[in-house]
Amino acid sequence: MPITVFRNYGLYFVRFSVSRRPRRAAFVVGSFTAFMKSIELGFCGSDYCAYVSLPPGKYYYRYLIDGEVVLDDGPVENGFNVLELSGGVVRRIRGVRRRLFRAIYGIFIDRFGCKREGSLRDRLGYIRSMGFDTIYLTPIFRAMSYHRYDVIDYFNVDDDLGGNKVFSELLRSAHDLGIKVILDLPIHHTGSNHPAFKAALDGDPGYSRWYYIYDGDYEKFMDVKRMPKLNMKFAGEWIKGVVLHWSLMGLMPSGLMSAQAYRPGSSGT
Repeated sequence: MPITVFRNYGLYFVRFSVSRRPRRAAFVVGSFTAFMKSIELGFCGSDYCAYVSLPPGKYYYRYLIDGEVVLDDGPVENGFNVLELSGGVVRRIRGVRRRLFRAIYGIFIDRFGCKREGSLRDRLGYIRSMGFDTIYLTPIFRAMSYHRYDVIDYFNVDDDLGGNKVFSELLRSAHDLGIKVILDLPIHHTGSNHPAFKAALDGDPGYSRWYYIYDGDYEKFMDVKRMPKLNMKFAGEWIKGVVLHWSLMGLMPSGLMSAQAYRPGSSGT
C-alpha cells in the first residue's frame, strides 16, 4: 500500500492508496485531520486512493479496510505508520490579491490551424505582442471528434496535434515568453469510446459506478450519446489523477479553476 509524495510551494501532496479491493469501504486515518477523522478512499482505476495536502511536519496514519486496521511496511509508532515531511516553508501573503493573468487569448484548436506542426508555437510572439499573457486551449486530448470534448484518452495529446512531444515544446516556448497555458479539461463526462465507459457497459463493478447506467441506457452530457456523464462521487479520485498529471507540466486545467486544484511539482516544471 504505497504512498506517493509530491511537493510544491512548500506544501506536500500525499497520495494514500491500497491495492486490496474492499468489500464495503476503505479509509485512511491520520493525525492530519481534526479528531483523526477518517478519509474514504475512492476507486482510482487500479487501486483505491485519496489525496491530502499537508504542510511540513510529522504525521501518523493507518488504513481501515472493512473495519480491519492495516499498516504500510514503513516505520510504526503506537499502532500507526509514521510520515515525515520536511524541508519546506509555507509562505502566506496577507492583504495582497494577485491576478493570475491580465488578458486571455482563446483558441479553438481545430480552427486555429494547429494541425500543422509548430503553427501555434510560431504565433505565440504575435499573441504576446497584443498584450495577452495567457492562452486558453480547447481540449487537446485524444477524442472522437474534431472539438475533442468526447475524450477517450486524458493522458495523451491527440496525434493530429503532434502528440505530447510537440505540446511540451509549445508549453516551453509559451513560458519563455511569459505566457500561461490553460487547458479546457472536460471532466463531467468522457467519450463513449473511453475504455472506462466500455468496461462499465461490460458490467465491470468498479467502472460501472463511474457512470449513471440504468435500464440499458445512461445519462448523457447535453443529451449527446457520445458523451456519457461521469459520477463524481466514484470517478473523482481518478479525475484528481488527471489534474495531477497535467499540473506536473505547469498547467492550470480549466475544469477545476473553481475548485481546489492539486498543484504538486517536485518532479515537473
